[in-house]
Amino acid sequence: MRPRILIIAGSDSSGGAGLSKDVETIANHGGSARPVITAITVQTNSAVAQISHSAPELVAAQISTAMDDGKVDAVKIGMLGNAAIVDAVAKALQNHSEIPIILDPVLAATSGAQLLDIAGRKAMTMRLFPLVKILTPNRPEAALLCNSVGDHQTARQARHLVSLGPQYILMKGGHSSGNTACDELHDINGYYQKYCTPRLAVAMRGTGCMQASALACNLAAGLSVPDACATAKNYVYEKLLRNQNQDGVIS
Repeated sequence: MRPRILIIAGSDSSGGAGLSKDVETIANHGGSARPVITAITVQTNSAVAQISHSAPELVAAQISTAMDDGKVDAVKIGMLGNAAIVDAVAKALQNHSEIPIILDPVLAATSGAQLLDIAGRKAMTMRLFPLVKILTPNRPEAALLCNSVGDHQTARQARHLVSLGPQYILMKGGHSSGNTACDELHDINGYYQKYCTPRLAVAMRGTGCMQASALACNLAAGLSVPDACATAKNYVYEKLLRNQNQDGVIS
């Protein structure tokens, strides 16, 4: 049986991130995607021109029908947009604790446009975090969620975030410096695992979407959380490496 992944995220008219990358990733893992659209964005690789949020009741109805149409093996959440949608998603998922939920806390686009307002962040930490199996912030997102911009103490940030309810925090290191890009997995009991790959001379939008969707597929396939994180990290690395080779950066 193909793993069935419920995706709750926004669309991206450029195809560089959001639902497009989620569906592609799930298909590459042999899974079946059930998309729930939280917002329609009009954007390119360099700018977001317009955002139209879905009505919260429409988001809730999409989730309900997706859940009713056969078993869902994992949930991946990306862009939510505002507090009302966050509340609708949390309410729709609160009675499905048996399903692993991966939350990629999308706060801003690569171009800098805000994708979740301050009220939405507060609702997300209060309503969604306690439902989440793995939270996957990058370092700028972790700093914003911890109100600690400029604080690079990832272990301290992880301890704070995991205290808010997620079972695990996967702190992504793509925005750090150095020759390696290292992700750090933490849990409430002090578990720690580090995953490193060589840093590549290439930029690609949507890597957070890909990694979270790959994680969802790996958990649905029965992998442990540490193994699911390692496999998802390698998936994104291979995508970046292939893109770098196609761009002619290395032979």
